[in-house]
Amino acid sequence: MDAWSCRFVTHFHAVSQTARDSNCRHLGVNPARVTVIPRGRDPQTYLDVPADVVEGLRRELKLDGAYPVLLNVGRIIDQKGQRYLIRALPAVLKRFPQAQVLFAGDGWMRSRLVEKVDLLGLRRHVRFFVRGAPVFELATPLAPGDELLIVQALSGG
Repeated sequence: MDAWSCRFVTHFHAVSQTARDSNCRHLGVNPARVTVIPRGRDPQTYLDVPADVVEGLRRELKLDGAYPVLLNVGRIIDQKGQRYLIRALPAVLKRFPQAQVLFAGDGWMRSRLVEKVDLLGLRRHVRFFVRGAPVFELATPLAPGDELLIVQALSGG
């Protein structure tokens, strides 16, 4: 969608107030033409995971002693900004040498990300499969509306 094509749309839907405000500002859309309909999330989905299940997953994924564990869930595409996490990882490792980054998802930038990981010598700290992690990481500087992912992650403890 661009400002020109927005002229032909009678009404818009946004998933958050932030997404609404951003699109109105960048596309010149009158806020009266945008309805915010938040995504529904049941916090119980993310709560009450027994400690033994979490520990079992850490053992299964060979994450014993790894801290922090950063989990990125989503398509591996430019818009999601996973490259920033990889670029920052050497600095993170200076403070947290046992840190691990787990990517759950696929996308057209995955091969580039793998190349960057190898180039920086980070292979033992980055994996491209996952089933669980205790720390949520969101590297999405370019996608308004995804602040709801933070709420979901916080709901999970």
